[in-house]
Amino acid sequence: MSKIEDFYQLRDKYRDQFGKQFRNLFSDKADEKLWKVKEETLLQDELETFIRESMAQVFSEVRSPIRVTIDYEPKGDIAVKVSLKETDDTSEVVETPAFVGDQPAAQSASKPFSQRSESIGFTVKFPDGTVVQRKNAKETMIATLKVIGLHKAAAFRGRLFKGFPLVGRNRRTDVDFRCQELVDGWYIYINMSNDTKIEMLRQISDEMRLGLVIKDETGSDVTFSADSSSRSGNKQPAKRTLYKLNGDGPYSKRELVLLAVTQYVMEHADLSYDQLERVFPKNLQGSYGVIRPMSWIEEKASVGFDHNNRYYTDSKDILTSADGIKFAVCKEWGDNFINFSHQVESLGWEISEG
Repeated sequence: MSKIEDFYQLRDKYRDQFGKQFRNLFSDKADEKLWKVKEETLLQDELETFIRESMAQVFSEVRSPIRVTIDYEPKGDIAVKVSLKETDDTSEVVETPAFVGDQPAAQSASKPFSQRSESIGFTVKFPDGTVVQRKNAKETMIATLKVIGLHKAAAFRGRLFKGFPLVGRNRRTDVDFRCQELVDGWYIYINMSNDTKIEMLRQISDEMRLGLVIKDETGSDVTFSADSSSRSGNKQPAKRTLYKLNGDGPYSKRELVLLAVTQYVMEHADLSYDQLERVFPKNLQGSYGVIRPMSWIEEKASVGFDHNNRYYTDSKDILTSADGIKFAVCKEWGDNFINFSHQVESLGWEISEG
């Protein structure tokens, strides 16, 4: 349990050091959840392993399927409830129901969800010759994301699933079925068709210029129709919308935001950070803000939160305000890009599709 102990010590250190300022350091709703998400991830990783190992011998004497529920309150009692699992309990038949889009498909009232037959689905080849192929499409996608790097894949926001990214720190809890897989502290969204799994990897490859080659079970290269709704061996891959700034481009959403902010800072070198933040207010983006001081980003990173991949933190991209504050521009742009576009246009600049 060393990791969770280290986490609590670090959290206590911040509370002791900042006192009342602690709440201000993590003021918005997204930031307040980060401590809880980190704690929950560590507890799940360490407690699950500990309980499985310590209880293995006890359970070896049990001959019937059981369900064990543990409730714990600090400085309180530990309540343990043990019950026999019903043999017709259909909730255990399948981990994941069939899906249509993001919604569970309608099922017959007389039949439980049935386990779909697993197939390899596809293989992925990296430019260095690495080939990823697992027993089914889900495992192949997860293994591919691990090769790419889960922290890198977490920066991808080309599509959200009920508000959740393909790879993120937050667990979806509003449904009874499992829609994410916990891998190395990251939650990977898995409730999607094989075609969507392939499309997500293709979009990540395009965005990060990875040069992945994806083949289906027959060994044919996989491409997508323009609406990304169906696979085809002949049609062209789906295209992302690109944009121009004052006729210059094309750029992706995040690239255009970086360019616009950088250009504005260069043209208004006398502005302080607070003044720049008034030009590009936080609510244009949401919880991450359009710009953030590097000190804030580094503070977050020091407690294990993956904010580095949310911002342009390469030395060549870091900007400096007139009052000497170094800051970075956010990479997280989806539907909120329209807010930024309107703000830029109010400055007299033009954004057009490229």
